Amino acid sequence: MKNSVDYTDSPFSKVKLRPGVRNRIINRIKNRILTSKQIANIVGIQAASWKRFVNDGFVEVKTIEKLRVFSEVKPGTVRRGLSEIDTISNPEFPFNFDSPEGIRFEAGIINEGRVRSRTLEYNNKDDDLIRIMKKCAKKIIGKRCEPASWIDKRNGCKCISFPSCVAKRFVRLSICNNKISNPPSVPNHMFDSDEYQKVWLRATLSDEGALYPHVVSHKGYFYISPKIQINRNLKVRGRFEKRFKGMLKPGCYLYRKDIPLSIVKNLDNHVHPLLGSEARMLERLGIHSTPKFARLRMNKKSEISATYSLCISGRKNLKMWGELIGFELERQRRQSKILISANGALNLTEKDSVLYKFYSLFPPHLRLKKKNSINKLLLKEAKGLAVVAHGKKHTIAYNSGFRAHGFRKDDPLGQD
Repeated sequence: MKNSVDYTDSPFSKVKLRPGVRNRIINRIKNRILTSKQIANIVGIQAASWKRFVNDGFVEVKTIEKLRVFSEVKPGTVRRGLSEIDTISNPEFPFNFDSPEGIRFEAGIINEGRVRSRTLEYNNKDDDLIRIMKKCAKKIIGKRCEPASWIDKRNGCKCISFPSCVAKRFVRLSICNNKISNPPSVPNHMFDSDEYQKVWLRATLSDEGALYPHVVSHKGYFYISPKIQINRNLKVRGRFEKRFKGMLKPGCYLYRKDIPLSIVKNLDNHVHPLLGSEARMLERLGIHSTPKFARLRMNKKSEISATYSLCISGRKNLKMWGELIGFELERQRRQSKILISANGALNLTEKDSVLYKFYSLFPPHLRLKKKNSINKLLLKEAKGLAVVAHGKKHTIAYNSGFRAHGFRKDDPLGQD
């Protein structure tokens, strides 16, 4: 499969040509034929399309191609002469996805995007990731690419969309509206470059994964272990679907520990194709992790999906991830340093201090649903309420929870 998209790949897209190229085609055709009706009949287009073309209106790509062939103009001339295609001004064809920006754009669409009604959509609640996708789009499509954007009222996600000329690439990759029923795979060219695989893994952590502290207690002390977890869903079919329909209700979960071992082993053998590929990427870098089945869930339509998880645990693996792969977002890099430094047994105050530093780095709108005591503290602070810190040394209530936890005024988040 080629890793680029040309204007001819989207025959029904609406385009305009720059005046110089358009006039060249018009003059060459008019020198051979006299009337507009003859032009339409011989070239094989509608008379209305020829009229729109002459008057600098939008016409379909397939019409432009017929006119180009008949007037004997080279494809490169038309490619460079495109002033608009669909909603994109000054497109830079061909759109080349064989680059780090192209890989990041593909990963974003495969993780959090879809093709619907010949339009490509990407949605995410994180403003930083929306900006990254827009930046990649400008690099691939053209500097003047400004995707349409709106807020999805159902879940509060920010959405951006791209026209059908960009969607063609992802139709080839089988990115459809329902990726749970028809899961995509990692594009083959991803395995040709170690750098591309690192870009993919960084993007997947941002889009589909989570870096978080796993806290356990023992004899009054707390131990924090860093974890990276990537979850993906896959529809359950056949005899398993029939068996579990009587055990699940819409919106409910059935976890691995509650399912017979023989069925769990079978579900483990049908891992999500993206997680299988990502595990191989990590294996090549020396990070060993096996994707496993985690839980079942029934949606409102009584369809059952299985969640598969790829987990990377421990300070050693997190440090390797940082050194070999890196992090796409600055807050992820800082959070990883906080978790790596939280070594050994911690008392309650020390544990809360680490968690406070960690969760403070999330933008407020990304931590609203995290139900823990530290998040409650952050939510109170966001509302301007007084916050009282834990510990004997910090008993004064401040409007800033950062100072209440003993962080320096000039370094509230425990920066490097």
